[in-house]
Amino acid sequence: MARYDHLPDVIRFHPTIQALLDDPKSPEKVEAANRYLENINAVSGSGVLYVLNLDGMCIAASNWRDKTSFVGVDLSYRPYFRDALKSGAQHFFGIGTTTGVPGYFASRAIPS
Repeated sequence: MARYDHLPDVIRFHPTIQALLDDPKSPEKVEAANRYLENINAVSGSGVLYVLNLDGMCIAASNWRDKTSFVGVDLSYRPYFRDALKSGAQHFFGIGTTTGVPGYFASRAIPS
């Protein structure tokens, strides 16, 4: 599982993600972020990669094309989200609430 621990840092420092966070309502920036996450996910072999805003709403995801896309889903109740906001980073193993599949969740807060 540790082989995925670097992904939150790779994602959070990428200019495409930074641009999304600067202007999360821009359709062009949202699409660019979705495509970036989709590409990184394909290369890394991870399950799903996504970005949440400070309210816990998913604003971009590697599964953006799927019927089960996380985009627009409120994940503010998830421990990895709440704990990352408090401590800056979190690792969590649990059952996905949208998929029902066990998974390893690694998260990092993105400083503004």
